[in-house]
Parts: sequence; structure tokens; C-alpha cells
Amino acid sequence: MAALSPRAAALYPKYDKDWFANRVAELEGLVSRTGTRLGEADGIILDLEAQVKRQTETIKECHERIAELATRIQEFKNVS
Repeated sequence: MAALSPRAAALYPKYDKDWFANRVAELEGLVSRTGTRLGEADGIILDLEAQVKRQTETIKECHERIAELATRIQEFKNVS
């Protein structure tokens, strides 16, 4: 890494070029890990959306079946 400019050296006298290089590497690692976590979160969200869709279909099927059973019960009562 190049030496600090005179302006940077004046603004940040206690930090040397190695500190800045280490800080940049640390921040790059943080960005990389955050991107990985976001990718994992996207996968989890997609899985949850699929699960909700399946559960919605199951609930719909249950409602339809309940309606069919209610109709059959009513028909049975009318026959009896």
C-alpha cells in the first residue's frame, strides 16, 4: 500500500498505512459475510413463502371438504 498522503497523515496522525489496510480488509470481510447472510435469508424467505403457499392450498381444500360434508349432513337430515 502506498504511503499516506500528507493530508491523510495530518488528519489521522495515530493511524499508519497498515492500520488502514487492515481496516479495509476487515470491512471487505464484513461486506462479504453480510452478502452471504442476505443470500441465506433470501433462501429462507423463499422456503417460507413456499410453505405458506402449500398451507394455503391445504386450508382451501379443508374448507371445500367441510362445505361438502355440511351439504351431505343437511341432505341426510332432510331424508331422515
